[in-house]
Amino acid sequence: MLMNKPLPGFWCECWTEDLSDTTGQPTLRASFDAYTVPQADRWVAIALRTITPALDPDASDASTVGLREVSRMVRDDDRLVPVLLPLGDGLLVALKPAG
Repeated sequence: MLMNKPLPGFWCECWTEDLSDTTGQPTLRASFDAYTVPQADRWVAIALRTITPALDPDASDASTVGLREVSRMVRDDDRLVPVLLPLGDGLLVALKPAG
């Protein structure tokens, strides 16, 4: 059956290109049909988290270590109240109580 009108939503694709490859052709790694903005946003976050280690393992490891260190600093600082918001995989927020 043919559609009379397009359906609302987002078509998400993840392409990578090996710069050392002489053909210069990008490769489609994954695609996803999202129906809402939060679905599309979450898919982009997952795609980036998935391909980043393959693109530069050292940078990925360094950023993971850095994020863990910031989390420890927030947790261990008595002046701050750590709060994990339920956004994506969680958003760490440090609250500074008044007074």
